[in-house]
Amino acid sequence: MSRRHWLLAACLMGSLWLVLSRPDTADSARNAPSRTAAVPAPVGKPSQGRRPVPAELHLSGLHERETRIGGAGAGIAGANLFDSQSWTPSPVVPASRREQPAAPPLPYRYVGKKFDGMEWEVYLARGDEPVVVREQSVLDASYRVTRIKPPLLSLIFLPLNQVQTMTIGDAD
Repeated sequence: MSRRHWLLAACLMGSLWLVLSRPDTADSARNAPSRTAAVPAPVGKPSQGRRPVPAELHLSGLHERETRIGGAGAGIAGANLFDSQSWTPSPVVPASRREQPAAPPLPYRYVGKKFDGMEWEVYLARGDEPVVVREQSVLDASYRVTRIKPPLLSLIFLPLNQVQTMTIGDAD
């Protein structure tokens, strides 16, 4: 072996000796009979003995394992650090398949209809207010009636350009 290897081996043995001969400070502090721990005087000032310091201040950085990592099996922010991970990128969802906003339910209810020989007239109600509609009628600037052909009335919700239908019964 070269001189360098001998030096590295000596450093390794010295480090191992320091680790094994040093008492575990966390265990010795927890098992201490007193509620105070001694703190050495600051370097550079004449020593006047050791000042007792409350153990809460001295051990403020020590916490139980569960409080440091969030309990058994939990990691940072409650996530399990040892779950399986995948480096495969997630598939890109085309804009047409993304969730589109939906039109709200129709605020109108069907009351009745009348055919005058040329076109249908449908009677709806919004709450207690009656509404009469024909094809191409615009309701509350939000809906346009596109087609009246019993048994269905077709409307378009204008803000989202979505078609909605309402059952109005068969042609009588």
